[in-house]
Amino acid sequence: MHTGTFSLASGQEVFTRAWKPDSASAAVLCLHGVESHSDWFDEVGASLSERGMATFGFDRPGWGKSAGERGHIASYADALGQVAELATSLRREYGVVHLAGLSWGGLLALYAALRRGPLFDSLTLIAPGIASKADLSWWRKLRVAWGVISGRPRIRVPLPIEVDHFTHRPDRTRYIREDPARVKSVTASFCLETLKMRRFAAENIACRRLPPTTLLLADSDRLIDNQATRELIRKASTRTAPGTVRIVEMERTAHSLVFEAPERVAEEIARLAVMSACPGEAAETEPSPDAEKTSAAKVVYALNAEIYGGPEAGRAKAPQAADHVLVMGAGAIGSLVGDFLRWAGNRQLSLVAKPMSGPSTTRACALESERVSAGSGRTFVR
Repeated sequence: MHTGTFSLASGQEVFTRAWKPDSASAAVLCLHGVESHSDWFDEVGASLSERGMATFGFDRPGWGKSAGERGHIASYADALGQVAELATSLRREYGVVHLAGLSWGGLLALYAALRRGPLFDSLTLIAPGIASKADLSWWRKLRVAWGVISGRPRIRVPLPIEVDHFTHRPDRTRYIREDPARVKSVTASFCLETLKMRRFAAENIACRRLPPTTLLLADSDRLIDNQATRELIRKASTRTAPGTVRIVEMERTAHSLVFEAPERVAEEIARLAVMSACPGEAAETEPSPDAEKTSAAKVVYALNAEIYGGPEAGRAKAPQAADHVLVMGAGAIGSLVGDFLRWAGNRQLSLVAKPMSGPSTTRACALESERVSAGSGRTFVR
């Protein structure tokens, strides 16, 4: 393992860890959870390195060995920006970047993939903090609300997590308990930004394409609501097949799968990497029961969709001109975007005003997409 630092555009430096083979075929970027830091990926990183994949982790500002206020983020945009900067740097060096996130880092990974999809060739969610069992007590929620309302976003809130929630392994339980870098409380701002990311994921997962995705769950998880997580992730539309995602539940495991089954986690990340390079091999997937009900999901791909070149999205240098562009939400800003697209060479445009909710509008959007598709070779949707 190698350690170092990475300078962010903000001027901050974050502590980094890397597990690199002599010759790497791809890079894996790992995002840690709320109480943890990048060293939790040590066994997974070593295993991936043996498989020929360069693995990287970093401590978010305020976590692990990175400077900053402990357990605080001012905005989820800051957290997203940090991930995007590191992923961009890795893509320049390796050409291929796979994203993996543990617990709260899994929520951040999902959010990053929804917002910056073309940066990542695959996504592995490791017991992600999308739907939580370990909820804050009512008085802690009041403390968060008071901090936000009173203009004191840095007010501290203790986390409702015990050490034995993480793992069954005695050596790792001892490691966590004695870890001086463990974060035991977060700020009200962190709680609010977490809620915003969860809401964004719930509202957008069906209409923004993800890279090939695997969800890893622990069957004895006391922190994550596995059923709610399954239901949400099954709505995902991926580059391999719309409405599908691979879901794996590991038996007799606790929340921190990077401790409970590091070899299996590494194996699943490596397997997904191979699948993302050969999308036709995506056979073992679980179809979404709502796939046929979300035709609008095939219409709106937002910022990270086919406009960047499909499975080779991350390798594309810039969006290409389309035969026809459908702009959803063409109010003042959408119309201006349409003008820019026309000036950029996209001569055929359809501007659709921001739709109201309801099945009739969803159907109308789908019909417009089908009409545009029938009239041109390719359809790009914004």
